[in-house]
Amino acid sequence: MKVTVKKQYTLSCSCGKSITVDDLSAEVLKSTGWKIVSYQSPADEKSIKSVSCPECLERERLRKYSSNDIRDRISAGYYQDNPEKYYDDALKHVGLAGHPKASKAFSYAYELGHAYGHEEVLSNLEGIAEVIL
Repeated sequence: MKVTVKKQYTLSCSCGKSITVDDLSAEVLKSTGWKIVSYQSPADEKSIKSVSCPECLERERLRKYSSNDIRDRISAGYYQDNPEKYYDDALKHVGLAGHPKASKAFSYAYELGHAYGHEEVLSNLEGIAEVIL
């Protein structure tokens, strides 16, 4: 009779909660609601440095959601829930709010980057604002 022993891994969140899994893949952790935050070595997926539990992930998302920093709001999905606020916030962030060329600058930045998300549109808008201002 052949006995197979599966190795189990116990990972801990910074809040003290822990999880035990048979596989360290990101997909397995994601299916449990946990997320790998960082690796000790980017080349080795088994060298997990830190993980976050679902509660800590939600707490961080809510912190970013209510932040005044536009990049935090983008990463938290704020503008997916409130798309009408993105235009004004982005123009204010780059200093183009109220500028006569603001609409044209935003349209061009959007055209260049909207396929890649709000972060790319913002990066393009920052570059355009440097030229205008």
